[in-house]
Amino acid sequence: MLISRKWLVPVLISFIVGGIGIAFFWHFAPTVLSYIVGRAFAPCSVGLQTLVTAEIQYQADFPKRGYSHNLAELGPKDSMGCTAPSESAACLIDFALAQATDPATSKSGYVYSYTPGPPNTQGVVESFTIRSDPAKKEFGTNHFYVDETAVMRMEKNKPAGKESPIIKSACDW
Repeated sequence: MLISRKWLVPVLISFIVGGIGIAFFWHFAPTVLSYIVGRAFAPCSVGLQTLVTAEIQYQADFPKRGYSHNLAELGPKDSMGCTAPSESAACLIDFALAQATDPATSKSGYVYSYTPGPPNTQGVVESFTIRSDPAKKEFGTNHFYVDETAVMRMEKNKPAGKESPIIKSACDW
């Protein structure tokens, strides 16, 4: 006999439990991994998507100005919220994102650098760029870039720019 009877039941239980564990992992691993990866990149992606959407709305709300002159113009005047949208405080993003321009005020571990394009002859800003970089090395090595085309780009270990590889979403890396 290969295995004694006193070991047969524990061995069978081990195989059953192991099989259930493998089946559980096989079924849920993609969901868990996509959650982990999504959590790692979601703050930056959501921040950039929010900023691009806010810029498009700002341009529609204030066509004589075009895009904003800085990130602060997209948010409320202060952390107390917004009362009446204006060119200087459009209330399109939250205060924390509008202020996330240096490591001390970063949002979800990222710093956002906004550069408006030059105004045209009527003073309308027709373009912009936004860079999103980790506030500290601990927050990752991926750097993001987007402009008025809303095409998101990413680089690893260096700032992203107009020539960086295009990504379709935050998890397309």
